[in-house]
Amino acid sequence: MFKNPFSQNCTCWICLEESVFDSTWIRHECGCNLQVHKLCYLHWLYSINKSYISKNLVTDNLNLVTEDDLKRTICHLVDGHRNLHREVSLSEFLNSLPFVRPKKKEPVISSVNIMSILGINYSIAFRIVRSPTSLPVEFAECPQCKSPVVNQQITFRSQSFFLELFYWTKSFIRNTTITLTLVLSTLNVGKWWFKIGIWQLRYLFPENVLRVILDTSTTKALNVYGETMNGLVSIPQVTRFLIFGFPLCLMGIRSPNLTLNGFKWLYSLVLTVRAGNYNSNSTKLLSRTLSACNICMLLHSVVATPFISKYYEHLIKIKTPYFFPIDRSLNAFPSHRYGDVIIKTSWYDTLFETILWPAVGSMVGGKLFDFVTWIQKEFGLNWSPSCSPNDCRMIFNFVGCGVTAFARQLLNMWVSYMRTKELKQLQESIEETMK
Repeated sequence: MFKNPFSQNCTCWICLEESVFDSTWIRHECGCNLQVHKLCYLHWLYSINKSYISKNLVTDNLNLVTEDDLKRTICHLVDGHRNLHREVSLSEFLNSLPFVRPKKKEPVISSVNIMSILGINYSIAFRIVRSPTSLPVEFAECPQCKSPVVNQQITFRSQSFFLELFYWTKSFIRNTTITLTLVLSTLNVGKWWFKIGIWQLRYLFPENVLRVILDTSTTKALNVYGETMNGLVSIPQVTRFLIFGFPLCLMGIRSPNLTLNGFKWLYSLVLTVRAGNYNSNSTKLLSRTLSACNICMLLHSVVATPFISKYYEHLIKIKTPYFFPIDRSLNAFPSHRYGDVIIKTSWYDTLFETILWPAVGSMVGGKLFDFVTWIQKEFGLNWSPSCSPNDCRMIFNFVGCGVTAFARQLLNMWVSYMRTKELKQLQESIEETMK
């Protein structure tokens, strides 16, 4: 019977501690069979880079890389969920594709003139460490075979299943949104944006209300007009504004961007005025519904947002993430922006959630509508609203969107809390290792 090699005891080459091989170990699969703890390896890597910096990047007058920079860089490289707090660039996304083979990164060589006390100019060549993204020495070499102990940097992740699920969901959203954006950008962007606006409006408003809002006899005609540029031009300006602007209005609600945030109020004003120009029962109900939505958005901006921002500010100042070192006594950042530090809301997150928001809200609203109907039948309640079933369902669509937004906000707050706990564990482990 073969013996499982992973059940054998291992002896750490650095600390000489012996234990059973598990996820905390690294085994260098070469002839020497080097065995080392992951934390011991990080301490080893830290010592190598510290020695390199002291020899090459430190002079009497200038310290190009400090020990704090080095610690933050190692935290960044080891952090398995680092993409939660940063925006992945398009070049990084393309380099991550399996059919794209990026060239091996070469160290950036530069020259700096340093004026000594005697007035003599010295020129030194060094590797620019763009903290926290790279190290002068990326991998430690095996002392026997002189090859890297690991082929890729080891990572640290907490044991939270939900945090891991959130991370991979966010990665899926990023990859899907960027891919679709690149594909659709080669087509008629205006036509597709017009279709998205119509598609979202149909999820929220019934056909009879939508005909009034868009000032058309049937919304199916807009599908035909949207296929050509001449057709789009023939649509009335206010109708075009309401269709093209609806996704942007939703983005203004979701995004902290001040321009989009201001646009949502302009759009809401135009939509409310447009609905108020008619005297039918449906549009009166629509005007009241839109007014209620505006009041809810205003209360959220004035009352809820400051409290939520204080919550994020508290998390950041208590935990002090390695990627956001601040003085706790200073307001180094606008308070309303603290919510974008621990969990970064990138453009692809906003775009993805904005496009699906009406569909998800309509689905949630439908479930709420069915639940209310079930309660009426189950308990014999007699509630007969004066509006039609379609208008009643429209109200529940708005309620569903509100519930979805509220749940999304709670999810972000909870994930931020879990993420700060993970960052605390990571930073404490690194600090303990570097002692």
